[in-house]
Amino acid sequence: GNDISVINTELILADLQTIEKALPRLEKDARKNKDLAPVVEATKMAQEILEDDRTLFAAAKAGDVDLALLRELHLMTAKPFLYVFNADEGVLTDAARREELAAAVAPADSVFLDAKIESELQELDEESAAELLESRSPLSVNVTLAGLRADSVHSEPTMMRPPPQSIS
Repeated sequence: GNDISVINTELILADLQTIEKALPRLEKDARKNKDLAPVVEATKMAQEILEDDRTLFAAAKAGDVDLALLRELHLMTAKPFLYVFNADEGVLTDAARREELAAAVAPADSVFLDAKIESELQELDEESAAELLESRSPLSVNVTLAGLRADSVHSEPTMMRPPPQSIS
């Protein structure tokens, strides 16, 4: 949970800095071009949301801000988030723990996988990979497969390297 908070805070601070640089220019431009008034208002609203320690993506999901008006600012917290949890089999087979972690990052999406198994699968031929998967707990395999492309279930994991920090 703490890592998630640190990441959000760093992104929020970066967005606040972007807004603080852009707002005076937007306000000046809006005096000449009245069509920019909604952009200025949305930018001020975004600043309030960020100062309240909320991401713009979460605020948009709640209907609090129109991201289309902020597009030209390229704000980091306006983009959708995907959290990839590198979890051991204990977490992969514990639905309550997965729900707890997913709730901690909502409304962002989350994926749970075991990077160790993913790495082992990548190094195996298709037959050996199938055997390894069959030897695992069925729930663990189903959750691990969420990290794989559907068309390459037994061969190529679509995982970023290096693996994220383990959650246990």
